[in-house]
Amino acid sequence: MASTTAHTGTGSALLGLASGTEPLGDSSLSQTITIPATGTTTLSFWYQPHSQEDPCTGNACPYDWMEAQVRTTTGTTLGSLFKLCNNNGTWTQLTADLTAYKGQTITLWYNVHLDGSSPADDTWMYLDDITLTNR
Repeated sequence: MASTTAHTGTGSALLGLASGTEPLGDSSLSQTITIPATGTTTLSFWYQPHSQEDPCTGNACPYDWMEAQVRTTTGTTLGSLFKLCNNNGTWTQLTADLTAYKGQTITLWYNVHLDGSSPADDTWMYLDDITLTNR
């Protein structure tokens, strides 16, 4: 879903639910890419987390969370870039070295998981300025 909230430019991707009845499930965005066989490949993106859920990180997130993963094209997780739940509302940059995946076709997967609670404890994140560089 598109949003008028942006790190730069005029919009960003909105994952999750900013208001309303909270569904059970995932709100995700993905892109399949091939990592060059030579050089150093770096992924960079900015995200802005929001949640009415209790803060958590990693496997300690049992209800709502936001995450980014490197996956195979069939959906198997190769690596976690982050998994958390917080409401700091601050644009945060994440940079990851993808050189370990040289020559492979991978999927970059961004997700917000909602637990379907009632009353809703909305969780969402904005995602912007995703770049991939190879040097």
